[in-house]
Amino acid sequence: RSIGGGRTSSSEKRFQYALRSFLRTICSRSGGAIVLFLDDLQRADGASLGLIEYLLTDPQTSNLMFVCAYRDDEVQGLEDDVEISDDGKSTEIIGRGDSSTHTLARALRSIKMFGAVRVQKIVLGDLSE
Repeated sequence: RSIGGGRTSSSEKRFQYALRSFLRTICSRSGGAIVLFLDDLQRADGASLGLIEYLLTDPQTSNLMFVCAYRDDEVQGLEDDVEISDDGKSTEIIGRGDSSTHTLARALRSIKMFGAVRVQKIVLGDLSE
């Protein structure tokens, strides 16, 4: 799946499948959680964000956590958010999500709407102070 309406090529699909299979194997045999840290996610392209979404929404992969960092001042559309109720079923989309929205904001919205993935936003203040 590619964020932004683009199509996923067959080589991208093969790579996604291979990486998903690798992570499933590592996560199932690790005896603990696997944490992947990705920085500057606001610079990621649609195919990379699609890969992250593909991995996060795989119901057969467990013990996998993504910690992602991005500069929210460089991402348009994050103020438009998705609210998911505690029952995990009802979803309310707030905001527009049109083409002016940053690719990362659309990817986060899509992941949140999936419902089986917990997304926790932590805001840091100015680190130079």
